[in-house]
Amino acid sequence: MAEQVPAFGWQRRRLASKRSTPMSTLIALVQVDRDVVDVLAVRRPDLSWLQLALILKHVPPQWRSRLGSTVFGKTAFRLASAADPLSAALETMPLPPDVAQDTATERSLMLLLAHSRWHPVRRLVAGHPRTPSEALMALAQDEYAVVRDGVARREDAPPAALARLARSHKDTLMFEDSSYMGRSHRKAAASELIVDSMIYAVARHASTPHATLEALSTTHWASGVAANPGAPAWMLTELARRAISMPETPREDGGSTLRDQILDAVARNPRTPVGTLRTLVVSGEGVGVAANPSTPPDLLVALASDERWWAREAVAANPNTPTETLTRLAQDHDFEVRSAANLRLGNYWS
Repeated sequence: MAEQVPAFGWQRRRLASKRSTPMSTLIALVQVDRDVVDVLAVRRPDLSWLQLALILKHVPPQWRSRLGSTVFGKTAFRLASAADPLSAALETMPLPPDVAQDTATERSLMLLLAHSRWHPVRRLVAGHPRTPSEALMALAQDEYAVVRDGVARREDAPPAALARLARSHKDTLMFEDSSYMGRSHRKAAASELIVDSMIYAVARHASTPHATLEALSTTHWASGVAANPGAPAWMLTELARRAISMPETPREDGGSTLRDQILDAVARNPRTPVGTLRTLVVSGEGVGVAANPSTPPDLLVALASDERWWAREAVAANPNTPTETLTRLAQDHDFEVRSAANLRLGNYWS
């Protein structure tokens, strides 16, 4: 039987503030009245975080941060860093056995911690292996750049969260600075190194949606897209075509240019079509092609005569290189090439 909810707001708030009100009634109240959520967050310190987590399952998403605002301090930090947050919580916040064993309780606890008002807790939750995808979606929109970065580094990051993170450079985010005078917090446009690195991680992530990869492929994060193991073949071919047409302007510091980074990443990507690999060899990217596990044997045979020893070494280490070519490379004048070839041939003492 459904719980009867009072018709007037003041009645609902008064009922929520009473310690004798059962959990089932509180759950019914929070589904219809945002003010009740505020009452629970401010006037009910007797509720444990696990009880709040159970209630949170029924709170509309836009109101969850109110309950999460109660979660901060050393205990929250300890739970977020524990391998088993629910067990750690149950040590100090016991619940009935049937509730404690419910996996939904753990998900709700992690969701509650994800809305903590303390960003170090949210940062830990972003990297925790038990954090549910719903919480990761919320953390991908966090005001702190370091929290978003934690989501981007996860192998199981949801595609929708990655798509949101790819737009972080357009946001104004909070950054934490450390110095001998202590820590300071500042709000700034997302042009910082951590954001640049985060979006590069998104560009390389295997779960990033193709539409997001296509948008990033026209930016300075294109080299990350070129290295993405999930990038479609047509996109890799297009990246190679664009990079080849870029001017070969060397950097003043002697580092690799964006053109070089894209071409090398495409050359090493196992999803790159064979036709594109042949084009890259002509463009001087033989080293990357020689290291690609998808490079066909005939192309490796041709690269075995490359004048660069590191290209020949990559050929010797490639699993597709024919035995005849390995035998020839085992007699190469360069020690590294000979070692790689003999290792493949099983001549460990040569």
